[in-house]
Order: sequence, then C-alpha cells, then structure tokens
Amino acid sequence: MRAGLGSRAGAAVSLAVAVAAAGAVVTPAAATGGSARPVASHGAADPCKPGRPGPDDPCDGGGPTPPPGAACGPAVDSTQPNGNEEYLGALYQGVPFAGRRDVAPDPENTVVTSGPADAVGWDDLSDVAGFPGDSPVCDISVAANGSDVFYKIITLDGDVYTLHCDGSGQALVCPAPAQGQIPPSQWREVTDLPNSP
Repeated sequence: MRAGLGSRAGAAVSLAVAVAAAGAVVTPAAATGGSARPVASHGAADPCKPGRPGPDDPCDGGGPTPPPGAACGPAVDSTQPNGNEEYLGALYQGVPFAGRRDVAPDPENTVVTSGPADAVGWDDLSDVAGFPGDSPVCDISVAANGSDVFYKIITLDGDVYTLHCDGSGQALVCPAPAQGQIPPSQWREVTDLPNSP
C-alpha cells in the first residue's frame, strides 16, 4: 500500500461519521465527493501501482474535488429564546442554513420551518447580500434576543460576518426586512480578528 492512502481513507470515514452525526445519510463515496476510492490490495489487481499518476489515479489525489467548505466539515447551533420555539443554524458543505422549530407543546418536534410563510424546510443564507465568496465558511452560530435573531459565520480566513433575521410572530424571516428608514439586513463583516489575513 502506498504511503498516505490509509490516512485519506480514515479521513473519508471520519467525514462520513461527522456528516452522519449531523443527520445526513452519507456513504464513504459521498464523503469523498464522488465515487468510492479503492482500497489498495497487493497483487495483480492493485489499483495503486506506480506509473498511474494523473487525474485518473485514485491513489494519487485524483478523482473529484470536494465542494468548497467541505474541508471545514458540517456544524450546527441552536438557541431557545423562550419556551415555545428554537432557532437553528446549520452549515453543510460551506452553505449556512437557518430554521426554527416549535418546541411547545411537543419538545420532541423535529420539523424545521423557515421564511415568512413558516414553510417546512431550511432557509439557504448563502444567497443573502453580503455573503462572503472569497473564503469557505467553516462555522455558524445563532443567538436571539426577543424577536431579533442573529446568525454569525466564520470563514477559513478568519473573517466573521453577522446577519440579522426577524423572529417575530410564528416565523423566521432572513434577512430581516426593511423597517422605516432601515434597509433590509445583509451579511456584514465585523471587526477583524487578531492575526487574520
């Protein structure tokens, strides 16, 4: 077996376990971003023989490239500002999502809703104005104060962004709509972290 193959296979399995823990069904093939990479065997059918470098070599870094943000892994955060609802933030393959779920009268409710119509499903926050496009997003957090819900993301470069959403009533609306002279919310970069590029 060529050096490094075992560590790549272990990383793919670790990624598959991490994504599965976040609630997605993932196979080792999906964890590597495409077809499963063969495990090296010794003998005539060894797919990792020397002399096969290039994009088709499954043992030499060939194969599909993972999507942006996949190197950071999935993430999830939540906050429960009252006894009736919970706000959730999830990050998958570099894309942040927002949602809410009712926790009263059933704290075991698993239905996530979003948007002004409180429709079932997650709201993709990457299409909100100001979303960073120059570095993958690696983590997400959510906080709430009254009807104000704030999502924070951090990029691989260490840039932190915040987005204000409206949690009034029985819905989560991202971004928060315009209010009088205040324009609709958008992703805004906060003060740079020390030592960030």
